[in-house]
Amino acid sequence: MAIVENTPGVTRDRNYAKSAWGAKRFSIIDTGGFEPDSQDVLLEQMRVQAQLALEEADVILFVVDARSGVLPPDRQIAEILRRSSKRVILCVNKIDQAQHEMLSYEFYELAFEEQFSVSAEHGYGFGELADAVTRDFEEDEEDEVFEEDGFALSDSGEEIEENQGEEDFEDDDEGGGDDYAVGEESDSFSANTDPYYKHYDEELAIYEVPQSVNYTDAIIDKIKDECIHIAVLGKPNTGKSTLINRLLGYQRLLTADIAGTTRDTIDSELTDEEGQNFVLIDTAGIRRKSSISHRIEKFSVIKALDAVERADVVILVVDAREGLTDQDLKIAAIAIDKGCALCVVLNKWDAIENKDDATATEYIKAAREKISFFEHAPIFTMSALTGQRAHRILAIAKKLYLNASIRIPTGELNRVFQRILQQHSPPTVGVKNLRFYFIQHVAIRPPTFVMQCNAPTLVPEDYKRYLLNQIRAFYGFAGSPIRIILRKPAGRRKWQKRSHKT
Repeated sequence: MAIVENTPGVTRDRNYAKSAWGAKRFSIIDTGGFEPDSQDVLLEQMRVQAQLALEEADVILFVVDARSGVLPPDRQIAEILRRSSKRVILCVNKIDQAQHEMLSYEFYELAFEEQFSVSAEHGYGFGELADAVTRDFEEDEEDEVFEEDGFALSDSGEEIEENQGEEDFEDDDEGGGDDYAVGEESDSFSANTDPYYKHYDEELAIYEVPQSVNYTDAIIDKIKDECIHIAVLGKPNTGKSTLINRLLGYQRLLTADIAGTTRDTIDSELTDEEGQNFVLIDTAGIRRKSSISHRIEKFSVIKALDAVERADVVILVVDAREGLTDQDLKIAAIAIDKGCALCVVLNKWDAIENKDDATATEYIKAAREKISFFEHAPIFTMSALTGQRAHRILAIAKKLYLNASIRIPTGELNRVFQRILQQHSPPTVGVKNLRFYFIQHVAIRPPTFVMQCNAPTLVPEDYKRYLLNQIRAFYGFAGSPIRIILRKPAGRRKWQKRSHKT
């Protein structure tokens, strides 16, 4: 899960993961290298992150390098850990075989009660270490649910429920999806929690995200029980980690005015005032492929792209001073291709000089012209450093998630579809008259529609775009990509094949 490379300082932020050994479940916190006396800005922050992990932990694994022997920093760290009053297990790493055990004898001078020789790379000694670590943990007898291959599985591997939004479109014959009505939206943070709210809540209309029609209290209540995953993407040094720290309200992630500070993808959980749960995913900056030379950066970019796979909403953070660049547009295209709702944030608004009432409108207009291929994405200005308009992020992400979650009843959708076809009749391709029969809303996040047509392969691209734009114009889906699937009619159903007498 973590990026590994034979280079010092690869890990920087605290990285959390859930694990299990037998029936015992626990969380693991990976920390950056601990340098007690370093004055380097990043190493100082890494030391603080490691100390926070120490305070949170029940068991501490102190990992040393058998091949390097006992070093002065090892002795300093050992003294710090002894003062922590926590259970400490000394792990002498890089003991790849039993004949290398002699390398571990030197570390008995550190005087820890529990010492194990292990090889993290090859697994030597791992079973004994895991038994020792989990010795005092309670067994979890609950049948926890894990996700695997698009299905929810119990511990026994029994399939218990199919993921949402992937139902067979043939089963929605009555158009029975949920009825959704318009609900009130409010900001996630009040003026009391964000001091910049009153001072900078200007030009509300510019920053308002249009809502899709057909919300109801039913879907709003349903969304409250779900967890919205937000991936924060962008080029290096655009303020992604600073933005997440601002939303969390504390220094969770390392920040520095140095490109490439973040390397791993770090998940942070957050609950807003209304009880909505979020997972904020911080990612490494994504540069142009031709500019990437180091292996670590390649791994970081791969993990950032993997984060998009599990995100519901992508926040594209752009340096307002530079505006949208070609690389930003490529990142946006990746998010759209993966079906994520997209919001573009022009960050570092505090660095823009000589602003007036029309400045924000001009910057947003210029950005919208560049991202014309997805003109429905909301764009707004903010400053993660000062908190200016940062309180809007969660409210906008929630609204985008709601927009992508509505289900349009089949009957209503077909009535609208017939009007769309009447406004612009399907074209004739060669000697073939195109005819459309039926449309169904078969999936959400992203909204996906299946249209039945007599010749799906002959439908021109411009007519597909016309249909897509008309559906979006009528129903909204702001910030969310829409997918259209063209198919031939499936033929009569089984119940239609019964004889008239029957």
